[in-house]
Amino acid sequence: LIDNVDRLSRDLSPSILDDFGFTPALRRLIDNFIKNYHVKAASDIVDVDHLFPRDSQIMVYRIFQEALTNIGKHAQAKNVSVKVRKDDHGISFSVEDDGKGFDVKLAAMTEASERGLGLATMDERARMLGGSLDLRSEEGKGTRITLSIPVKKGESL
Repeated sequence: LIDNVDRLSRDLSPSILDDFGFTPALRRLIDNFIKNYHVKAASDIVDVDHLFPRDSQIMVYRIFQEALTNIGKHAQAKNVSVKVRKDDHGISFSVEDDGKGFDVKLAAMTEASERGLGLATMDERARMLGGSLDLRSEEGKGTRITLSIPVKKGESL
């Protein structure tokens, strides 16, 4: 119980973002996910810290946090892949698992009280960042969530 409260406290206000930046915070989130859910995870993360103000970093961190929590609770995945990439148009963040997947259309039609707020909150955060969230899933084949955020040359979010 003490470990769970401590973890929850760290997750609510991840001081590692202030102390070390987005990339180390994301790596730690992945490490904790591996430890808590006993899932293998591979990551390919480029450093994009300089492109984000702290508020945006927190929102992206929360999207990753929700995605990994959903995988841990629902997907029954054995493997997870996390990628952060930058190109001339912006940044893409993706989380992919080999879990049981689900019917995205059916989930969208489910009453809000039954499905929870996770996916809706992730989508709202993506829109607040000026980006988009792409959710692809197929029963028996896993799920991929991709957050895309545009970044103009010479500007940060």
